[in-house]
Amino acid sequence: MRKIVTLLALFSLAAAFGQSADTPAAPASGREPARPRTIPVQRFDLPAEESNSYLRPVTWRPVAGSAETRFEADCSIPFAWANRQVLLRIASAPSGYELTVNGRRAGHVRHGALPAEFNLTKLLREGSNRLELRIPEFQPDASLDDFAHPATGIGVSELISQPTIRIRDCFVITRPLDGNYLAEVGIVVKSDALNRKQARIHYDLKSPSGLSVKSGFEDIALSMRGEDTLRFTVAIPENELWSPDTPTRYRLQLRTQTAGRYTEYQTRLVGFRTIEMRDGELLLNGRPVELRLGTFDGTSLTATRLENAKYGGTTVLLPLPGPVDESIYDLCDEMGMLLIAQTPLRSARSGESRRKGGNPTNDPAHTPSCIDRTESAYRLSQYHPSVIGFSLARDASNGIGLYESYLNLKRLEEQRPIFYPEAGGEWNSDPLRIIEIKSID
Repeated sequence: MRKIVTLLALFSLAAAFGQSADTPAAPASGREPARPRTIPVQRFDLPAEESNSYLRPVTWRPVAGSAETRFEADCSIPFAWANRQVLLRIASAPSGYELTVNGRRAGHVRHGALPAEFNLTKLLREGSNRLELRIPEFQPDASLDDFAHPATGIGVSELISQPTIRIRDCFVITRPLDGNYLAEVGIVVKSDALNRKQARIHYDLKSPSGLSVKSGFEDIALSMRGEDTLRFTVAIPENELWSPDTPTRYRLQLRTQTAGRYTEYQTRLVGFRTIEMRDGELLLNGRPVELRLGTFDGTSLTATRLENAKYGGTTVLLPLPGPVDESIYDLCDEMGMLLIAQTPLRSARSGESRRKGGNPTNDPAHTPSCIDRTESAYRLSQYHPSVIGFSLARDASNGIGLYESYLNLKRLEEQRPIFYPEAGGEWNSDPLRIIEIKSID
């Protein structure tokens, strides 16, 4: 570790000498921490999105006659959402954007390739509201975006209503134990209250056959705008682990109870499996995996193409940099296809030089953006059992931005490998024995 720290200090000094001292604005403001798409419902027997009154689609329309690219949308907030949190989720945009609500600034992001959520509770009012999304002509991170964006339009957008104490995210860690496997399920709970609040979180984990294998509840007290994680463990038999041959998933049902009243229900499909690195070989549930990578456009994968790739010998999918349809993660979970989650970062048009005016991944001014993108891509995908690794970038020179991104991801998780083809043998790419990389498009 001392060697790594020394190297980082040297590269930071070299980067500071070689690159511009101008620091662009923060990578994002007003944005919630990244998470997979969350669907709260009123009851477990009403899971369909079309019958869910806690989820409302947002339809954007271009604003004509503006010097900048602008989109606007109207939304109506029902009385039933009073005293609840309202979040806007935007799947993608043609570039970085700024968001306003009823003429008041809500936040911004410096790229549009990853889904982003904004808590709009304080800016919305009951009844009619106007949302506006503005894409500035100057994009500070344009040099990191050398990939295809949707030319026009905004990706799937929706308003999500959750209680003040809400289930924000979940994660799963599985480890071998005495011939079986022990799984830890974490439930991340968030409070948006301005004072201390209490809630009871109920959980019920059901096996693929529908039997309840672990159920219970925990009481939680959160400070002002606090967050905490509840955990429970459960034994998983080896024959019910998730794998490409048997993509077995359990059903996790969650309920939030506040002041004696149920305020939220969520259902999540959970896959349990282990990932291990040994001498450059990736082991899934203790068995080696031949890494035959198939690259693809993250917005165009279908079940038929995925099945053809799988039976054609591809063992792991790797999206090209750019937007990735969130349904692809669910599709890979369901069909048993392994996936390396790709950060939307490509800077090939800037060349390979690490000196001033060269590749932005070695510019300290862009390091926060590199860290932000890689961490957001991790948090959006880490829940899925099909995701067996993470790719920092493609066609981008190495540098301080990717060194720091690697260390940050290792702080978040050490189990799954980090893949970076252009590392050139440097330490910020885990040694994976790749047999081949080919396109499935």
